[in-house]
Amino acid sequence: MFNLFYLPRRPAITGWQGTSILQAAKEVSQPEDDEFPSLIETITERRKIVHVLRTVTASRQPVMISSPHLHNGIQTRLMPISPDSDYLRIRQVANYSAHHTLLADRHFNLLMEHKESPLLCSLRILDTTYDNGAPCYVASMPEWLMLPQMRATQRVKVPVSLELTLKYLFEKHESIEANIVDLSEDGVGLVIPHLPLRRIRIDEEWHKAMISGAGARIGPVDLSLRHVHHEAGTQHFGAMFINLAEPARQQLRRLSLRLQSRTAKKV
Repeated sequence: MFNLFYLPRRPAITGWQGTSILQAAKEVSQPEDDEFPSLIETITERRKIVHVLRTVTASRQPVMISSPHLHNGIQTRLMPISPDSDYLRIRQVANYSAHHTLLADRHFNLLMEHKESPLLCSLRILDTTYDNGAPCYVASMPEWLMLPQMRATQRVKVPVSLELTLKYLFEKHESIEANIVDLSEDGVGLVIPHLPLRRIRIDEEWHKAMISGAGARIGPVDLSLRHVHHEAGTQHFGAMFINLAEPARQQLRRLSLRLQSRTAKKV
């Protein structure tokens, strides 16, 4: 069974078996019904959905589709879309048998990769068409995209007013100070309000970083960067704690509980 609520840290896109996620995807397609808000992010804003899909398309990375009677996922690609389009076109699979299975099932799952994380949705084939001579399936633009978070423990958003930061000193005496936008016992989400001078890479490790603010001082801690992306003049990071000492883990747990309590009081 493909477990939506506890995914591997970097699932391989090849060989995906999608038949088991169709019903589960429907169950979490509405955010208010989601029992696991810390592990599943559901994107419902059309502008963001179009932006994500155009990013996936521009990267020319393969996507996987599967349906109830298609036992294995089949690799294909998204076709270019315009911001005002109401439809998504997906290149027809080359396998004749799989193609007719998809047409018979009509409903299918779509798996993509976005910012080093799996991205899921379920769609319905409305029609077939051609795009620059390439045969395609036509589906309505998704109303939701499901982005499983890559942490097993609860991720808590950090209010901007708390000014919680992570500071790290590089070997050449350069330093970086990033705002922490969310945290858990497994990792942190970071934002730098400008693009740093040095190039930061996936899987890069930061050793002896310090977390401070909100009445806490935690560290030194070691981290491994899991994703990096640029957005509107800022740089966003997702980092996973590595070799975390138990005292630091307990401090993170207490800080997380305080943040949850603060959020609950505002609701």
